[in-house]
Amino acid sequence: MSESEPPTKKHTGGRFPKGVSGNPGGKKRQPVPAQPEGGQPENPGRNPDGTFARGNAINLAGKPKGTRHKATRLAEALLDGQVEGLMQRAVQMAMDGDASVMRAILDRLLPPRRERPVDLDMPKITDAKDLIDASSALMQAVADGELVPGEAAALGQLVGNVAQAVETFQNAERIARLEEALSQRSNGGQ
Repeated sequence: MSESEPPTKKHTGGRFPKGVSGNPGGKKRQPVPAQPEGGQPENPGRNPDGTFARGNAINLAGKPKGTRHKATRLAEALLDGQVEGLMQRAVQMAMDGDASVMRAILDRLLPPRRERPVDLDMPKITDAKDLIDASSALMQAVADGELVPGEAAALGQLVGNVAQAVETFQNAERIARLEEALSQRSNGGQ
C-alpha cells in the first residue's frame, strides 16, 4: 500500500459504514431475450420482461380465475350423491333435540336480518324548526320500543343530513337577500 492511497474501509459486524451502500446501484433488471423462431411460443399473458400483463386473468400460480382448490373439488366429489341422506340425518338430529344442528339448519334457512324496514310516523321537514320535531319522534319511538337505539342512530344521521341541506338552502337564500340589498344600496348611492 502506498502513501498516496487512502486505506480501504473494512466491513465490520454485518453493517456497512455510514455512507456506503451494501448494493450500490441496485439490482438491474435484465430484459428477457427474444425466443428464436423455433423456440417456445410466446405467452400472450406476459410482458416481454416475464411479468404478468396488466389485466391478465391468470393468477400467480398460473390457474385461470375461478378455479377451485384441489381439496374443495375432492370434498365435493365425496359429498356428491350423499347430500340428500346427510340433510335427512341432520333434520332427524334436529328433531331429536340436538341444539347445535338445529341452530345450523335454522341459520341456513333463516339467516339473521341485517336491516329491516321501519314503519315510523315522522314529521315532514321543510324548515329548521321541523328538525326538533323529527328528533323528538325518534326519541319517542325508542322509548316506546318501536326502534332499537342503533336504528334510531341511523335515522338520526339521516335527519342530520336533512338539517345540513336545510341550513345550506337557508344560508343561500340569506346570502341572495344580502347581495340584493347591497346592490340596491350601491345603485341608490350613485
